[in-house]
Amino acid sequence: MPWYAPLIKLLRAAIYIAAPTAVALLLITAIEIVAGWLHRTGDPKLWDWVPVRYLFDTMDLAILIVSIWYGTAEAIRAFRE
Repeated sequence: MPWYAPLIKLLRAAIYIAAPTAVALLLITAIEIVAGWLHRTGDPKLWDWVPVRYLFDTMDLAILIVSIWYGTAEAIRAFRE
């Protein structure tokens, strides 16, 4: 086993953590830009009673949950090898 094997494992683990995190942050940023634009138009409502911002908050939460769930599952699968 070469001396740099632990460094390769560390780099691999960092990539498995950073990749889903970067995608989630990109998606959340895009959603927040659209939500901010809609908020400036006067806080519209869906069906006259649900504020649209609730929809965007739900999308943010869903992205975080899916990212954590599948990122963790993929990392576990990768490091079992």
